[in-house]
Amino acid sequence: MLRCIFCFMLFIAPLVAALAPVQAETLAIFPIEDLSKGGNGVNYEVSNYLAWEMNQRGYDVIADEELIAFMARHRMRWLGFLDTSNIVSAQEELGADLILFGTVSTRQESLSPSLGLTLYLVRTSDTRTIWTGNAGLSAQDIINILGINEKSEKEGLMAKLTQNVLQSWPEDLNLIASQQQPLEIAGYSLTPEHVQRGDEVFCNVTLRNKWSDEDMPRIFFKAAGRVYRAVYSAASQKYNSEWIVADKDGRYPVTMVVNWPSGRKKVAYIGSYRVDSTPPRLVLDLKGVQLQGTVAFRDKIIIVPRMLRREPVARWKLRVDDDMGEEQMSTYGYGNLPMRFVWNGLGRDGWPAEEGIYKISLQVWDRADNVAEAVEPVAVARTPPTMVLEAKNRGRDMIVDLSHEGNVPVAFWRIEMRGDDGSVIKVAEGEELPVRIDLNRPTRRTIKVAEELRSPGKTIKVADQLRPPSKTIKVAERLQPPRKSTTIKVAAADSPLQIDGLRPEDKDKRKVSATVIIRDILGNIRKEKVDNLYDYFPEQKNNQEVETITAPVWLESF
Repeated sequence: MLRCIFCFMLFIAPLVAALAPVQAETLAIFPIEDLSKGGNGVNYEVSNYLAWEMNQRGYDVIADEELIAFMARHRMRWLGFLDTSNIVSAQEELGADLILFGTVSTRQESLSPSLGLTLYLVRTSDTRTIWTGNAGLSAQDIINILGINEKSEKEGLMAKLTQNVLQSWPEDLNLIASQQQPLEIAGYSLTPEHVQRGDEVFCNVTLRNKWSDEDMPRIFFKAAGRVYRAVYSAASQKYNSEWIVADKDGRYPVTMVVNWPSGRKKVAYIGSYRVDSTPPRLVLDLKGVQLQGTVAFRDKIIIVPRMLRREPVARWKLRVDDDMGEEQMSTYGYGNLPMRFVWNGLGRDGWPAEEGIYKISLQVWDRADNVAEAVEPVAVARTPPTMVLEAKNRGRDMIVDLSHEGNVPVAFWRIEMRGDDGSVIKVAEGEELPVRIDLNRPTRRTIKVAEELRSPGKTIKVADQLRPPSKTIKVAERLQPPRKSTTIKVAAADSPLQIDGLRPEDKDKRKVSATVIIRDILGNIRKEKVDNLYDYFPEQKNNQEVETITAPVWLESF
């Protein structure tokens, strides 16, 4: 009896070991997606059948509760798909060696149901898909004799369909693992990511795999159709290579090629770099007043950079230089350009910059270190406009001509004229010069008939003010009054006396003062007080020394 048992163990046990997995592998079966149930629909019938079938085949299937908790932790919102991070996390958190997931599709629900099933088996150690199975099944494929006990719905088709898909299940996953040994990349570096034509690219890879001297592979890096040999460094345990970029602009992927002495070959994607030898295109818009082709300002200037071709910016620098090339202001930064810059007209010492022509330059570097520069001149103008005033009589009235000197247009002017008693005679204002102003001066109200009449021993004023209804004033001849009388009788006379009032043809030289304000379009203001407009008559100006005003230096540069 014991001999029979021994023989059974000797011959049957190896057969059982061959049929079962050498070591029970942990399998995670994620819920099977069912497209017929809308977004994120789950087919529990196929999911449960797969769990039962894999248990029968000797796999250690992870419980559904652990899978649901894992999916909630990682916010997995979609079925039928797994990204690399989820696969790696399933190995670390669930201890899964393999992951099985898939999708069920239904073409027709009634009369003759048609189903489709696709399954994927992923190995977590290298996140590779090692098996894919798919099949389709319709109720027309199952026909009973004379139609007895035929089912019109899809009941029972799921299990049959799943069995058909699993017929291609690999019998020896260990053999597959040995044939497809994973290439474990511990880390890599590909720098720089953006280069110009002629720059050098450096690439290194660290592998976890260890090989014997007989099985040591040769490793290459392939980029833009060229192959570069990687040299192993025992000190850093890295495979290093570098090459000169000689390709046209564009993005180029880099792959690692591993060739074993046995002839086996593996290719792994490392990364990519972009060749960019074209500098950015840049212009500067200055928000100011255009004067003879140059923007001028008084207090501040707004600088707006504009990229003619949109692309990321690595760094930038704005600089303002005077006409001697000395820096007056600068600023720099990293990343995208600001929407605008503002120069407040201050020099490097913090005081307002002197009048003159300055150069605003902006340099921009892209990610490949191509540099673009835009330069624009700007004028600082702070000299107020120069007033030019001339006056002349026109009978009893006056004409005033007001203008200015300089190339900066006038934005506003105002003149206020007052009489010798301080009363306002006329106020005028406008936006353009030159201008001619007519001044109508009021006539005198006091007409002195006689300055004084002499009587014996006394001076008697005949009249201070007379308001005649007509232009003729009749005065009596002088009468010799009695000695004790101080009364002088006034009667009609044959001819009027000479009066000292101004006649229409005479020139009125009474004092007229004026206050003049002129503001140009840059905001410079000139305010002058004129004591007497009579001083600005041509005959008076010729007798005075003329002061020469030198124009600002910056005007000569226009």
